[in-house]
Amino acid sequence: MSEPITNLEDAVRELGALPMPVGPTPQPMSAERLQEIAECQPGEWYSGEWRSQFMEAGEYSKYSVYLVVHAESGTLLAEFPDWAGPLALFMADAHDAVPELLTENARLRARVSELEAERHSTNEALDDAVQALRERPDGITRLIAPTQALRVDADRIVAHRPPGVTVVYCTICCRGNDQLDALTSADLPDGGVCVSCDRDVLLMAEQGGA
Repeated sequence: MSEPITNLEDAVRELGALPMPVGPTPQPMSAERLQEIAECQPGEWYSGEWRSQFMEAGEYSKYSVYLVVHAESGTLLAEFPDWAGPLALFMADAHDAVPELLTENARLRARVSELEAERHSTNEALDDAVQALRERPDGITRLIAPTQALRVDADRIVAHRPPGVTVVYCTICCRGNDQLDALTSADLPDGGVCVSCDRDVLLMAEQGGA
Protein backbone atom coordinates (compact mmCIF):
# COMPACT_ATOMS: atom_id res chain seq x y z
CA MET A 1 0.00 0.00 0.00
CA SER A 2 1.18 3.59 -0.70
CA GLU A 3 1.84 6.12 2.04
CA PRO A 4 -1.26 6.80 4.18
CA ILE A 5 -3.41 9.78 3.21
CA THR A 6 -3.39 12.28 6.04
CA ASN A 7 -4.86 15.45 4.54
CA LEU A 8 -7.59 16.41 2.12
CA GLU A 9 -5.21 17.94 -0.44
CA ASP A 10 -3.33 14.63 -0.81
CA ALA A 11 -6.63 12.75 -1.02
CA VAL A 12 -7.88 14.89 -3.90
CA ARG A 13 -4.52 14.73 -5.71
CA GLU A 14 -4.26 10.94 -5.43
CA LEU A 15 -7.87 9.85 -5.73
CA GLY A 16 -9.46 12.80 -7.51
CA ALA A 17 -12.21 15.12 -6.38
CA LEU A 18 -15.72 13.87 -5.92
CA PRO A 19 -17.70 14.22 -9.17
CA MET A 20 -19.59 17.48 -9.54
CA PRO A 21 -23.34 17.15 -10.05
CA VAL A 22 -24.68 17.95 -13.50
CA GLY A 23 -28.07 19.21 -14.50
CA PRO A 24 -30.08 22.40 -14.06
CA THR A 25 -28.54 25.42 -12.35
CA PRO A 26 -28.92 24.99 -8.57
CA GLN A 27 -31.63 27.09 -6.99
CA PRO A 28 -31.15 29.14 -3.81
CA MET A 29 -31.38 26.97 -0.74
CA SER A 30 -34.56 27.43 1.22
CA ALA A 31 -34.58 28.61 4.81
CA GLU A 32 -36.21 25.32 5.77
CA ARG A 33 -33.36 23.29 4.26
CA LEU A 34 -30.78 25.45 6.02
CA GLN A 35 -32.58 24.85 9.29
CA GLU A 36 -32.54 21.09 8.67
CA ILE A 37 -28.76 21.19 8.10
CA ALA A 38 -28.22 23.29 11.22
CA GLU A 39 -30.27 20.87 13.33
CA CYS A 40 -28.19 17.92 12.08
CA GLN A 41 -24.98 19.36 13.52
CA PRO A 42 -23.67 17.72 16.72
CA GLY A 43 -23.44 21.11 18.44
CA GLU A 44 -21.74 20.84 21.82
CA TRP A 45 -21.54 17.06 21.57
CA TYR A 46 -17.78 16.41 21.48
CA SER A 47 -17.12 20.06 20.63
CA GLY A 48 -13.65 21.02 19.52
CA GLU A 49 -11.37 19.52 16.90
CA TRP A 50 -12.01 16.15 15.33
CA ARG A 51 -9.04 14.36 13.74
CA SER A 52 -8.53 11.64 11.18
CA GLN A 53 -5.76 9.17 12.12
CA PHE A 54 -4.28 6.32 10.11
CA MET A 55 -3.53 3.15 12.03
CA GLU A 56 -1.25 0.48 10.53
CA ALA A 57 -2.32 -3.16 10.69
CA GLY A 58 -1.58 -4.55 14.12
CA GLU A 59 -1.66 -1.19 15.93
CA TYR A 60 -5.42 -1.13 16.39
CA SER A 61 -6.69 -4.19 14.56
CA LYS A 62 -5.33 -6.77 12.16
CA TYR A 63 -6.24 -4.46 9.28
CA SER A 64 -5.07 -0.93 8.48
CA VAL A 65 -7.82 1.56 9.26
CA TYR A 66 -8.61 5.25 9.50
CA LEU A 67 -10.04 6.50 12.77
CA VAL A 68 -11.91 9.72 13.50
CA VAL A 69 -11.28 10.78 17.08
CA HIS A 70 -12.17 13.65 19.35
CA ALA A 71 -8.86 15.51 19.71
CA GLU A 72 -9.38 16.69 23.28
CA SER A 73 -10.60 13.47 24.85
CA GLY A 74 -9.24 10.88 22.40
CA THR A 75 -12.70 9.32 22.14
CA LEU A 76 -13.15 7.17 19.04
CA LEU A 77 -15.98 8.58 16.92
CA ALA A 78 -15.78 6.48 13.74
CA GLU A 79 -13.69 3.81 12.01
CA PHE A 80 -13.09 3.44 8.26
CA PRO A 81 -11.25 0.81 6.19
CA ASP A 82 -7.88 1.84 4.79
CA TRP A 83 -9.32 2.57 1.35
CA ALA A 84 -11.79 5.12 2.78
CA GLY A 85 -9.29 7.69 4.05
CA PRO A 86 -10.97 10.60 2.19
CA LEU A 87 -14.26 9.81 3.94
CA ALA A 88 -12.57 9.94 7.33
CA LEU A 89 -10.96 13.27 6.42
CA PHE A 90 -14.30 14.58 5.21
CA MET A 91 -16.05 13.60 8.43
CA ALA A 92 -13.37 15.25 10.57
CA ASP A 93 -13.16 18.44 8.49
CA ALA A 94 -16.93 18.78 8.01
CA HIS A 95 -17.39 18.95 11.77
CA ASP A 96 -15.76 22.41 11.72
CA ALA A 97 -16.43 23.44 8.11
CA VAL A 98 -20.22 23.02 8.00
CA PRO A 99 -20.93 25.35 10.96
CA GLU A 100 -18.55 27.91 9.41
CA LEU A 101 -20.42 27.67 6.11
CA LEU A 102 -23.77 28.08 7.87
CA THR A 103 -22.47 31.21 9.61
CA GLU A 104 -21.15 32.64 6.33
CA ASN A 105 -24.43 31.81 4.60
CA ALA A 106 -26.34 33.72 7.28
CA ARG A 107 -24.00 36.71 6.88
CA LEU A 108 -24.40 36.75 3.09
CA ARG A 109 -28.18 36.43 3.31
CA ALA A 110 -28.30 39.38 5.69
CA ARG A 111 -26.13 41.40 3.29
CA VAL A 112 -28.36 40.51 0.33
CA SER A 113 -31.38 41.70 2.30
CA GLU A 114 -29.60 45.01 2.99
CA LEU A 115 -28.73 45.46 -0.70
CA GLU A 116 -32.29 44.66 -1.77
CA ALA A 117 -33.59 47.27 0.69
CA GLU A 118 -31.07 49.80 -0.66
CA ARG A 119 -32.11 49.02 -4.23
CA HIS A 120 -35.76 49.50 -3.34
CA SER A 121 -34.95 52.84 -1.72
CA THR A 122 -32.88 53.91 -4.75
CA ASN A 123 -35.66 52.97 -7.16
CA GLU A 124 -38.14 55.01 -5.15
CA ALA A 125 -35.76 58.00 -5.18
CA LEU A 126 -35.34 57.69 -8.96
CA ASP A 127 -39.10 57.52 -9.44
CA ASP A 128 -39.49 60.67 -7.36
CA ALA A 129 -36.77 62.44 -9.38
CA VAL A 130 -38.36 61.51 -12.71
CA GLN A 131 -41.76 62.65 -11.46
CA ALA A 132 -40.26 65.97 -10.34
CA LEU A 133 -38.69 66.46 -13.77
CA ARG A 134 -41.99 65.73 -15.47
CA GLU A 135 -43.67 68.39 -13.36
CA ARG A 136 -41.13 71.04 -14.46
CA PRO A 137 -41.87 72.73 -17.79
CA ASP A 138 -38.34 72.20 -19.12
CA GLY A 139 -37.39 69.23 -16.94
CA ILE A 140 -37.37 66.34 -19.38
CA THR A 141 -36.28 68.60 -22.22
CA ARG A 142 -33.11 69.51 -20.34
CA LEU A 143 -32.14 65.86 -20.15
CA ILE A 144 -31.91 65.68 -23.94
CA ALA A 145 -30.41 69.15 -24.45
CA PRO A 146 -27.00 67.83 -25.68
CA THR A 147 -28.71 66.26 -28.72
CA GLN A 148 -30.40 69.56 -29.49
CA ALA A 149 -27.04 71.27 -29.96
CA LEU A 150 -27.16 69.98 -33.53
CA ARG A 151 -30.13 72.25 -34.20
CA VAL A 152 -28.25 75.40 -33.20
CA ASP A 153 -25.90 77.06 -35.70
CA ALA A 154 -22.33 76.20 -34.80
CA ASP A 155 -21.22 79.85 -35.03
CA ARG A 156 -24.13 81.27 -33.06
CA ILE A 157 -23.31 82.72 -29.65
CA VAL A 158 -25.30 80.79 -27.04
CA ALA A 159 -23.58 81.71 -23.76
CA HIS A 160 -20.75 83.63 -22.12
CA ARG A 161 -18.07 82.62 -19.66
CA PRO A 162 -15.67 84.52 -17.39
CA PRO A 163 -12.03 83.97 -18.44
CA GLY A 164 -10.36 81.00 -16.77
CA VAL A 165 -13.47 79.39 -15.25
CA THR A 166 -15.91 76.70 -16.36
CA VAL A 167 -19.27 78.24 -15.39
CA VAL A 168 -21.45 79.73 -18.12
CA TYR A 169 -24.07 82.45 -18.29
CA CYS A 170 -26.92 82.58 -20.75
CA THR A 171 -27.10 85.52 -23.13
CA ILE A 172 -29.84 87.13 -21.04
CA CYS A 173 -28.14 86.98 -17.64
CA CYS A 174 -24.85 88.31 -18.98
CA ARG A 175 -26.25 91.39 -20.77
CA GLY A 176 -24.28 94.49 -19.97
CA ASN A 177 -21.15 92.59 -19.02
CA ASP A 178 -18.48 92.95 -21.68
CA GLN A 179 -15.78 91.15 -19.66
CA LEU A 180 -17.04 87.66 -20.58
CA ASP A 181 -15.89 85.39 -23.38
CA ALA A 182 -18.52 84.50 -25.96
CA LEU A 183 -19.29 80.80 -26.50
CA THR A 184 -20.93 79.09 -29.47
CA SER A 185 -22.70 75.75 -29.51
CA ALA A 186 -19.47 74.26 -30.88
CA ASP A 187 -17.77 75.31 -27.62
CA LEU A 188 -20.44 73.46 -25.64
CA PRO A 189 -20.84 70.02 -27.29
CA ASP A 190 -22.34 68.62 -24.07
CA GLY A 191 -24.59 71.60 -23.44
CA GLY A 192 -24.51 73.89 -20.45
CA VAL A 193 -26.69 75.40 -17.73
CA CYS A 194 -26.62 79.06 -16.80
CA VAL A 195 -25.15 79.46 -13.34
CA SER A 196 -27.47 82.39 -12.70
CA CYS A 197 -30.94 81.32 -13.90
CA ASP A 198 -30.39 77.51 -14.11
CA ARG A 199 -31.71 77.38 -17.66
CA ASP A 200 -30.21 75.33 -20.49
CA VAL A 201 -28.30 77.70 -22.79
CA LEU A 202 -28.69 75.51 -25.90
CA LEU A 203 -32.40 75.09 -25.35
CA MET A 204 -32.77 78.85 -24.96
CA ALA A 205 -30.85 79.40 -28.20
CA GLU A 206 -33.10 76.99 -30.09
CA GLN A 207 -36.19 78.64 -28.69
CA GLY A 208 -34.92 82.07 -29.66
CA GLY A 209 -33.81 83.24 -26.20
CA ALA A 210 -30.26 84.01 -27.33
